[in-house]
Amino acid sequence: MLRRLALLSIVIMAVVACGSSSPSRGPASAPVPAPGAATSPVSPSTSGTTTSSAPSDQAVAQVAPDLGAADIYHQNWSASYADTTCADWVDAMNPSERFVAAADMLDSSRIADGAKAGVRAEVALYVAFGNAINAFCQPPNGTKGIVETAASVYTSVGTYRP
Repeated sequence: MLRRLALLSIVIMAVVACGSSSPSRGPASAPVPAPGAATSPVSPSTSGTTTSSAPSDQAVAQVAPDLGAADIYHQNWSASYADTTCADWVDAMNPSERFVAAADMLDSSRIADGAKAGVRAEVALYVAFGNAINAFCQPPNGTKGIVETAASVYTSVGTYRP
């Protein structure tokens, strides 16, 4: 299990270091919770802006695509995911940046597990995955890296596998 977690972490870091290799699949519908997901509801951002950040006293950071954007999978977060901590995820990234990061890391993990490259999952699955990362990133886990956290979420919850 630890070997698999380490391998997934390496794959995620390699893919995100090279940029997302998955193409956009165009406009998406509003996110709906994944079946059985025990996460808080999210509100999609429709303002088209990606510069606001979640307040640090907010209980759970939102994960939502920017439905007003031409490409909901375009990442504006400038730091590499390998250098991004849970504190960054909760306090510095906006809902759209968290959504794209969750989509990138989930796609990388699913491809490592045999999913076809270039085929996106449903928006709701990315939102659920991002919300699971939120749950792991709550204090006192601020110093944990999101790549490690995403790999832990992916390996511990079978819902995200292809």
